[in-house]
Amino acid sequence: MRINQFYTCFLFLFFLFGLIFYEFLNIQYIDEILILILILYTTIHVIGTPKPVNKETYYFTAIIIFYLIYSFYIKITSGKAILLDLQQQIKPYAAFYCTYYLNPIFTKRQKLFINRTINLFSILTIFIIFTGNAQLFFEGPLAALATTMLTLSLYHFFFTIKASNIAKKKSFFIMSIGLFSGKAKFIGEYIMSIYFFFFNKKKIKLLSIKVLFILSIAGALILYFIWDKFYFYINGAINPEEKLARPLLYLTGFQILQDYFPLGTGFGTFCNEAARTVYSPLYYKYNLNTVWGITPDNPKFAADCFYPNLTQFGVIGIFLFIIFWIRRYREIKNSIFFKDYIIGMVILIIIFFEAIADTSYLSNRGIPFFILLAFIVTQYKRLKKTNKQNKKQIE
Repeated sequence: MRINQFYTCFLFLFFLFGLIFYEFLNIQYIDEILILILILYTTIHVIGTPKPVNKETYYFTAIIIFYLIYSFYIKITSGKAILLDLQQQIKPYAAFYCTYYLNPIFTKRQKLFINRTINLFSILTIFIIFTGNAQLFFEGPLAALATTMLTLSLYHFFFTIKASNIAKKKSFFIMSIGLFSGKAKFIGEYIMSIYFFFFNKKKIKLLSIKVLFILSIAGALILYFIWDKFYFYINGAINPEEKLARPLLYLTGFQILQDYFPLGTGFGTFCNEAARTVYSPLYYKYNLNTVWGITPDNPKFAADCFYPNLTQFGVIGIFLFIIFWIRRYREIKNSIFFKDYIIGMVILIIIFFEAIADTSYLSNRGIPFFILLAFIVTQYKRLKKTNKQNKKQIE
């Protein structure tokens, strides 16, 4: 199977079973299965083709192996928790680096097929909402609905043949379905998306007065819409005695950085699904086991946000995390096509906003963003390589 055919099938299956029917069919390991298939498919290509793997992928693999050995050495939690968290942590990066290597080039027919599929899934989602089945398909507070529509809208825009205003409006309509989720984070992402889709006409300079002014206005609008929730968490951080789960996870994260400087506590120890499922000893050590939602018998909020999870890799791990995203930002900024730049910037906003109060970064809902990010980056790399080859031929 050709690479573009593989990705066309992969995306169809992921949208259908990894997003739309994920909660309804309760197939919790579908994202792991699909990523495993992607890794195996990539491995076959690495073995069977002379194309070299880029250095960053090797560095990432070496870092993961180092932290795996370190986790077993420091032995704060069980081997089961370490291995469970290992596969969770590598999922989004595996999706990115595999796609980065395979570098799929889609035909016009494949792009049309994917966009029509997204249109059908969007219509299906509207039907689900208006028949009162949203919680059945997207569970609880409907966070999955918000990220699903963000995903489908950005893929729809990416695979649009011509990036016209009509195409933007169609993609943005799909995104707007996420408003039915009522999620505060989505409001922030939606406001910033409006700016990048319809008002931003050129690549921005982050420290320019104009951009800082626009960010201030956008920040004020976002705070206006989410003030109640924002105040709730700020109050919880200022008054730890109130024992609110999410603020305490952040505060404890800072303490872990100090206590386990510089490498952290290792895989499966704090604020992730593995630490929640195989209850982490750190929750006892920092008295979080008495906080509602983080207790051993009710650890519902023990993995309620992404950023505190980084503290298990220490200051060095956070530094490496920042390097990864600085590289991605630079690649997005260097995008040849302005459409790719818009999508890339919106992806960054979504990933960083979601990580504040969700762990979608490591879940089924985060993977499509990393794949789409790789599509954008590889287009830039592909064109850069072509220009170098043309330059050599001229010389």
